Order: sequence, then C-alpha cells, then structure tokens
Amino acid sequence: MIFDGFPRTLRQAKMLDEELEKYNLLLDLIIKLDVPEEIIKSRLLYRAQKEGRTDDNEAIISKRLKYYYRDTLPVLDYYKQTNKNIVSICGHRDVDIVFNDICLHIDKILLQKMQI
Repeated sequence: MIFDGFPRTLRQAKMLDEELEKYNLLLDLIIKLDVPEEIIKSRLLYRAQKEGRTDDNEAIISKRLKYYYRDTLPVLDYYKQTNKNIVSICGHRDVDIVFNDICLHIDKILLQKMQI
C-alpha cells in the first residue's frame, strides 16, 4: 500500500499505526524526497503558470511549507523513534533517476518479504 501525503500530522501517524496494528500490518518503508525549499517553490510557481493553479502562489506556498515544518517533520521523528525503515532520496534530480531510486528501495523490501 502506498500513502502519498499521509500521514501529515503526528496524530494521523499514531492513528495509522493503531489501524495497521489491528490487522497485524506494518509500515515496511517510508520514503522521504529531499528537495531544497527554493526548488520546491520554483517548481510550484512553474506549475501555477503551466496549469493555471491559483493555489500555487508565493504566499500559499510559504504557508504550506510552514505547516510542513511544524506538523509533518515531527512525523518523521516519530517514525525514527519507532525504528521504521526511512529512506531519504534526493528528489531534485531527473525524474527518471528519482523514480528508479524509489523502485530500487521498494524492490528491496519486496524481495525481503518474499524470502520470509
């Protein structure tokens, strides 16, 4: 199962863990894409121009980044404390390279599960 943009808060992470535990499931892998803030901003501003998105302006982007640092980064700390498998991938390279890196990490987990 792949979650994209969830959990965003510590509360959501704990709720997710509780639900997974009910079904004897685990988070096998957490992938964090590392992208410098300036590149994030430029990508979102470009997307705003290209796709006509009004929610990708500088004020809203800054607000979303503020929420990310305040609410979402603590989720990674929580999962680090619970010994989850967290992989950081450089996300400001060519999209095919990033995709291949993600696939390699997923394949590694799948191979481990097949050997169990």
